[in-house]
Amino acid sequence: GDVYKRQFFKRLRSLSKEIDCITNRRLAFEKGNFTQKWIKGEISNFDYLMKVNTYAGRSFNDINQYPVMPWVISDYSSSTLDLMNEKVYRDLSKPVGALNPARLEQFIEKYKNSAQPNIPKFHYGSHYSSSGIITYYLLRLEPLTKMSVDMHDGKLDHADRMFNSVESAWHSALTNPSDVRELIPEFFYLPDFLRNLNEYDLGAKQNKEVVNDVILPCLLYTSPSPRDRQKSRMPSSA
Repeated sequence: GDVYKRQFFKRLRSLSKEIDCITNRRLAFEKGNFTQKWIKGEISNFDYLMKVNTYAGRSFNDINQYPVMPWVISDYSSSTLDLMNEKVYRDLSKPVGALNPARLEQFIEKYKNSAQPNIPKFHYGSHYSSSGIITYYLLRLEPLTKMSVDMHDGKLDHADRMFNSVESAWHSALTNPSDVRELIPEFFYLPDFLRNLNEYDLGAKQNKEVVNDVILPCLLYTSPSPRDRQKSRMPSSA
């Protein structure tokens, strides 16, 4: 196994010096010194997390191993946010499934009582990222629209189950026992995926609400983030 793998990559490198072949992703990540660069502010939070995703084997080319980004803000109902207030941020020391104490108790009970033959015990019956979650978020963009149609037997999913509101998606991820999804990178750089630019007929929910563009929270930031505030005190490099 390992011998043939080394021979394969050696042969691949001989074909082109421009091909970057990584045989040990963890070692390559450590050699890149990305964590120290992030701590020093030399790379952004987004760039650092993309490095983590890439060296973990995640790729935009694989819907089953798509890059993952975390929920960061925990308040999507207030009209204003003080970014210096720690309470507006999600606790990043915990997975989504552990953020809600009441729901966490349900997961712990499920783990204790899930002693089935040949099935390992588990807390969560779903995953923080999957092909279904990616098509859920990117429903309005091709080729993900077609992928979603293929997943649902030639038609779009029911409007009540579509990604229609950021606040509702966060509420579901925080309270729904079958939903522990995180975010995708597009939330941080590609606003087009939130709009129904192709004017698809996405249907109407049971309450007659028509699904179109994703409903965004009405947020006004009252102060810069701690990291931005620190940068503003740094001398200019010009």
